[in-house]
Amino acid sequence: MKFSVVAAGAVLAFAGLSASASETAWGIHDAAESVAMRYPTNTTFDDVYSFTLGQASSLLAVAVSNDALSVFNIEGGQVSLFKDTDGNFTNDTALSSFAFDQAATFKQWSALAAGDYYYRIAGTVTGTQGGTYVLSSALMPIPEPETYALLLAGLGAVAFVSRRRKSS
Repeated sequence: MKFSVVAAGAVLAFAGLSASASETAWGIHDAAESVAMRYPTNTTFDDVYSFTLGQASSLLAVAVSNDALSVFNIEGGQVSLFKDTDGNFTNDTALSSFAFDQAATFKQWSALAAGDYYYRIAGTVTGTQGGTYVLSSALMPIPEPETYALLLAGLGAVAFVSRRRKSS
């Protein structure tokens, strides 16, 4: 009887120190994507959010955790962006990463080619009531060459009209 109580206690202790991983497919990245996650105390997490960029784009990602009074604290919060080369989220090199905590932190990636990408969010929950994080990602299209040509033509027209008015 005593052994089974000790064994049950050991199982519960190890369950509290568990690792958690989730994979979520966003599909084609919308103009804005967002996710909020909550984990129990003493959990290490490693979450993946995969998506496809249909055209060359820039991304802006913002992450924050709710660390108020160490109640929902996350230690070592890290967001990494990967170009998915093999489809299994394991052998890719991060394009870059940033750490996050209770202060909202952001990172921008410019001129990403169309293709498959994913965010990997990792950290350890140390809060007395667990840990929470929010990740938001916004898509910022890259202007096409025609846009720049139209802009230059418009500036030329403004300069022409301005010069003509001065000479009148």
